[in-house]
Amino acid sequence: MKISKPNSAVSEPRDDAPSHWALPSVEALGVPSWGVLILLATLPFAFDTGLRSFETLKELLLVAGMGVVLVSWGVAALRRGRFIVAPARVAILGAIFALYALVSIIWAEHRLWSLWEALHFVALAVALLITAAPSGRALGFGDIALASALGGLGAAVFGGLDLVGMGGFRPGWDPAGPTGAFDTPEFGAAYFVVILPIIWGGALCSRGVRRVFLALSFLISLAYFSLLAGWLWAGVLGGLGIVAAIFVGAFQRQQALRVLLPSVVLSALAGVFALVMTVALGAAPASSGQSGVTQLFSEYGVAGFSLFALWVLAIFAVAISGLISRGQAYALNEGRAEEGATYWLVEHWAMLSAGLAGVGFMLFTPLLSLAPAALSWVVILGVLARVSAKYNGFTGWSSARRAAAPEPGARASFGALRVFAGAAILVGLAILVPATLQTGASYYRGKGDRWLLSEGYHDAIDAYKSALRWYPVAGDIPFNIAQASAHIGDDREARAWVDRALKVRPDDIGALTLKGRLLLNDADISKAVGVGRRAVKAHPDNLEASNILLSALILEQRYEDAVAQAQKMLTHDLPPVENARLTSLLAELQKEVLRAETPEDSL
Repeated sequence: MKISKPNSAVSEPRDDAPSHWALPSVEALGVPSWGVLILLATLPFAFDTGLRSFETLKELLLVAGMGVVLVSWGVAALRRGRFIVAPARVAILGAIFALYALVSIIWAEHRLWSLWEALHFVALAVALLITAAPSGRALGFGDIALASALGGLGAAVFGGLDLVGMGGFRPGWDPAGPTGAFDTPEFGAAYFVVILPIIWGGALCSRGVRRVFLALSFLISLAYFSLLAGWLWAGVLGGLGIVAAIFVGAFQRQQALRVLLPSVVLSALAGVFALVMTVALGAAPASSGQSGVTQLFSEYGVAGFSLFALWVLAIFAVAISGLISRGQAYALNEGRAEEGATYWLVEHWAMLSAGLAGVGFMLFTPLLSLAPAALSWVVILGVLARVSAKYNGFTGWSSARRAAAPEPGARASFGALRVFAGAAILVGLAILVPATLQTGASYYRGKGDRWLLSEGYHDAIDAYKSALRWYPVAGDIPFNIAQASAHIGDDREARAWVDRALKVRPDDIGALTLKGRLLLNDADISKAVGVGRRAVKAHPDNLEASNILLSALILEQRYEDAVAQAQKMLTHDLPPVENARLTSLLAELQKEVLRAETPEDSL
C-alpha cells in the first residue's frame, strides 16, 4: 500500500466541459455519494409528528445516515483498492476539527450530552470526506443543485400545506408563526439562503426539462423564504450574492457581467417576493436571536472556533485560487460558444454565494446546529473546494493524496488504505450506536410529550423515564418530569428533577421559573429571590421570571427592591392587562415603602 500524489494515470473526470452535469463521466456516482445526495434532498422536509420536533428526526437521520455512508465508503475503498483525497489539506483540517469536537467530550461536564453534539460535527466531516475522496465520480455542481432543488421544494410545499391548515403536519409542540412546524425563521433563513444561489445557478446552467424544474423549485423556495425571512434577511441574501459576483468579476473582468447579472436578478427577486409576502400575509415572525458563532464558542472555546475558521478560510483560499487558475488556463476564444464556456463561472459564483451566505447568516441563526442547513453548506463548500483544486492542477493547498493497493504481484501488506478504510468502517458502526439509542429515547420522549399535553401526567412520567433509560442525558426531559410531578402535587419529586435539569442547562428559563414557583410554594423565600434574580439576569425580557422575583421580594418584605423591580418591568412592552396590574401593584408597594419610613408615633 502507498500514499502519494496522484499522477496523470489516475482517471479524473474531464473539467473542460461547460457544466459538470453535461459531461458523460467514465465513472458513476458511488454509493456514499448517493447517500449524501439523498440526505440533501430529504432532510429539509423530513418530519414525524410523534417526536418532540421535526429537527429531532432530521438530526437522527443526519447522524445515522452519515454513519451508514461512512461504512459504505470504507467498504468501497477496500473493494476498489484506492482512493484520492483532494484537496487533501482542506479535508485534513475538517477532520481535525471533528476530532477536536470528539476529544472535547473528555473535559465536558455532561459527556453523553456532549457526545451527541459532537457527533453532529462528525457527521458533517463525513460529508466533507465524501466530497473530497469519492468512491466513484466526484459530486459536481449539477448533482447538488438537483438535490437542493428537491429539498427546497419539499420544505416549501409542506410549509405551504401547514400554512393552509393541514394539521397533520403539526407536532406536539408547534412553533409560533404563520406556517407552524416548518416556519421557524432560523430554519428558513439558515437553510434557504444556502440553497437558493445553488438552485438559481443550476437553472441558469441547464436546459430543457431540468431548467424548468430548477426554475420552478427556485421560485417556490424563494417565495417561502420571503414569507419566513422578510425584508431584512432577503436583503442580506441579495447583498451577499452581489458581493460574491463583484469578487468573481474582479478576477474575471471580461466576463464580470455573466455573474453580476444573475446576482442582481436574485437580489431583485428576493426583494419583490419579500414585499409581496409582507403585504399579503403580514410581517415575518421574529427570530429568537440564536447565533451559530456563539454556540460554537460556548461549546468548543477559542481553539475549536479557530480550527473551524481556519478550515473555512482554507476553502475560500482554494476557491479564489481556482477562480484565477481556471480563467488563465481556459481563456475564451471565438471558436467556443460564449454561453457554454462561462457556465463554470456561474457555478463558481453560486457556490461562493452560498458559502458566504452560510458564514453571514451564521452570525444570527443557529445554522451549524440545524441538520439540513449545516449539511447543505458543508457539501457545497466541499464541492467548491474539490472543483477549485482541479482548476489549480492539484498543487499547493489544492494538492491531492492517493492511497492505493500494491501493484499486481507485489507482496501484500496491511498498508495505509486498509488502515483508513477499516477505521472508517469502525467509526461508522460506532456512530450508529448512539444514533440508535437516541432514536429509542426520542420515541419515548414523543410519547411523553403527548401524554403531558393531554394531562396524562403519570403516563408522561413513565414515558420520560423510559426515554432516559435509552439515553440518560437530556436536559428537557428532566424538566418535563418536574412539570408533570408538579401537576400531580409531588413537589418533592419535582424539585429533584428540576435540579437535575438545571445541572445540564443552567440558564433554561422553563426550569428556572419552575424552581422559583416550587420555592415560593415551600415558603423558601430567600432561595426564591436568588433563583428569581438568576432567571431575570439570564432572560431579562421574560415576564414570568420577573414576576417570580417580584413576588419573592414582596413576601420577604423588601418593598424598596420590589418597587425597583416593578418599575423595571413597566419599562417593557407589556400586555394591557399586565400593565394595569403592575401599575396598581406599584402604587401599593410605594405606600408600603412610605409606611415603613414613617415613624409610628407620628401616625
